[in-house]
Amino acid sequence: TYTHLHKNKYIIKETIHFIVNFVNMGLTGGVGIYFARDFLGNSDLYGTMTLANYIPVMIGLFAFPSLANRFGKWKCMVVGYILEAAGYLIIFLAPSSFPVVLLGLAVRGIGHVPNSAGIYAMVADVTDYGEWKTGIRNEGVTFSATSFGTKIGTGIGSAVVGWGLALGNYVGSATVQGASALESIKALYTYIPLIVTLVGLVVILNANIDKIYPTIEKDLKARRQTKE
Repeated sequence: TYTHLHKNKYIIKETIHFIVNFVNMGLTGGVGIYFARDFLGNSDLYGTMTLANYIPVMIGLFAFPSLANRFGKWKCMVVGYILEAAGYLIIFLAPSSFPVVLLGLAVRGIGHVPNSAGIYAMVADVTDYGEWKTGIRNEGVTFSATSFGTKIGTGIGSAVVGWGLALGNYVGSATVQGASALESIKALYTYIPLIVTLVGLVVILNANIDKIYPTIEKDLKARRQTKE
């Protein structure tokens, strides 16, 4: 039940992870084509940019289960957030260099692997933690919270793109954008997602459920055997 929600600190942190991930997806997905056109000079490059980001993700998803089993989901996610932050920083430092942008996107994509797969894999752990703390198992509450994070994150990311472009006085019909519009695009594609990613890193550093999960698993097993 929702009355026990406050006793599960990890469900709040897990929800924040979903918000962080989907805010950034909304930001970069919404402004990416503007970035390609106005910083790289060709909106057609956006397709290549997308591939540079998602090919590492697709390949990495196959490797993630082995890495998670070896190092733990938490450690993988910490490294993931660090790599994502590094990717945004690389792009920020040279936003008009296509090779550098591709490098940054690839690094960001590698980092996104544990953070896209890990947050879903941790949902079961968070549910187990809730049962361990309260004696009540409720997958529905956990999935509702993560669904909430997904919707809120996507909404915020998309809205911020619109607000940012408007604040920068972006003119869609203009061949060359003004300095304020370019700064808004750069902010939306690099350092705002970088800041959001660092929020995710801070949260995950304080949400190491892996360190107590063996105890949770052992206790829950003992309880279930007792009930039998």
